[in-house]
Amino acid sequence: MVNTGAQHSKKTRSSGFGQEGTVALEFALVAPVLFLLLIGFLEMGLIFFTQTVLENATTHAGRLGKTGYSVGGNRETWIRNELWRSTGGYLDPSQINVTILTYTRGWNAIGQLEPCWTAACTNGASNLIANIDYEDINNNNVRDDQGIQGAGTGTQIVHYEVTYSWPIITPMLCSIIGNPACNFDIKSTTTVRNEGF
Repeated sequence: MVNTGAQHSKKTRSSGFGQEGTVALEFALVAPVLFLLLIGFLEMGLIFFTQTVLENATTHAGRLGKTGYSVGGNRETWIRNELWRSTGGYLDPSQINVTILTYTRGWNAIGQLEPCWTAACTNGASNLIANIDYEDINNNNVRDDQGIQGAGTGTQIVHYEVTYSWPIITPMLCSIIGNPACNFDIKSTTTVRNEGF
């Protein structure tokens, strides 16, 4: 049998019929997932960028704090303001939480509980008496970290801890990190020994 032009064009038209609709349907099925992944990658990039900004600002604040220098008034407030200024206005200052603790007993005291003198501490008793059951180094009547609030004086060790609560906009990331509030806490720390001022 001889193939005529009419039969050939009929076959071409019938095999190509509806291709545009199929492509549109496939795109409609794939696009939401693709865009969600793209936005998730962008948001993770922003979180990593924020981590870098926060680490640089924390390091800068620690360097300034260890010199003992301050402009007008409270040194700790000046350090906090310099930390926020170091972020370049990129971070919301209301979401930045700064903890500055001074340690008088050396580097090994960082993050350690106050020393206990009685067995009540090791038994988990909750009614401990300051300076009888344990040494209350920071004078807050609670057995906790040995750090004393503030930026310290000359030659003391100061630990800066800065946290920032990043609001996540991608629902997929909320479920991955398991945080129903959809916030990701970014943390940066630095520890310095103050200069002799």
